[in-house]
Amino acid sequence: LHRGVLVADDQPKEVGYAYEKLLAEERGGRPVALSKGRSAAEPDRDAEAHVVDAVFLNRDGIEVTTLYHRQPYVIRVRCLCLGDLPSASVGFILQKPNGHVIYTTNTVVLGHRLTAAAGEMLEVRFGFTCLLATGEYLLAGGISRMKGDMDYQVLHVLREASVVTAI
Repeated sequence: LHRGVLVADDQPKEVGYAYEKLLAEERGGRPVALSKGRSAAEPDRDAEAHVVDAVFLNRDGIEVTTLYHRQPYVIRVRCLCLGDLPSASVGFILQKPNGHVIYTTNTVVLGHRLTAAAGEMLEVRFGFTCLLATGEYLLAGGISRMKGDMDYQVLHVLREASVVTAI
């Protein structure tokens, strides 16, 4: 419910996504693009940026969906910038299938602001050592426009971009 209106009536994870979208829209003062699945839908023509994919890569740079305990990986998030972004942040969210967030970070939290010109593909890589409990996990990628030191506007989130199993 939001201001007395039913916004979502679904599985807890889906309601959580709707709630996060609502918060991001209120924070940024405009609609936020939210896609779900391995490949994002075509970006809205008014979008400033669009997450293309978010995947795990092994040490050979090959995309993987099985993560082995204590092994090093890279989380790669690629975003197509459709407008100029003088200050941006790219990040990821790792969660359980029920929606419980395990870990999230972004380039600003890690001390890196990004810039991109319209038409540019941003590719960000995060180091990751698998210390996860055995089970299935969902990986999401996101991009935001930075409006200040910690003030931001979410532009697009690609939920469930990858489904991985830790063993």
